[in-house]
Amino acid sequence: MRLRPLLVSRFANAFGGAAMPYVVLAVLAGGWEPPDDTTATAIVVAFAAVALVLAVRGFRLGVVCGPATITVRGYLRSRTIPIAEISGVQEVLLASVRWRDGRGRVRKTPMLAFSTPMRVHSSVAAHAESSLQQLQHWIERRR
Repeated sequence: MRLRPLLVSRFANAFGGAAMPYVVLAVLAGGWEPPDDTTATAIVVAFAAVALVLAVRGFRLGVVCGPATITVRGYLRSRTIPIAEISGVQEVLLASVRWRDGRGRVRKTPMLAFSTPMRVHSSVAAHAESSLQQLQHWIERRR
């Protein structure tokens, strides 16, 4: 099972990465001058690479449920968690999966795909809530 945000949310999540190169342009337009063209090119290429990664990962935010694990896809990394170690799904403000690692420490992995800020369109909030409930029920059935 795959849980993803609404398509409009996926594009919004990707926008943050896509907007990154404009930060460089704003800095350059603000009067900062790099020491040479090579430095300017290196900065632009670095920001473009980061922008591409964040745009793609932002679009792919979500949760992938496997036979014995779930994988939470985030902006910077994905975490795979064994279902047996999951203690619950938190739905307040920052949606997250609560679990215990091999040493027994309590961990929390945020699910940015289904976290809703204070002000969000009702359809987006309803979809996020529904997705979190589906995930919770899916986990309970597999324990």
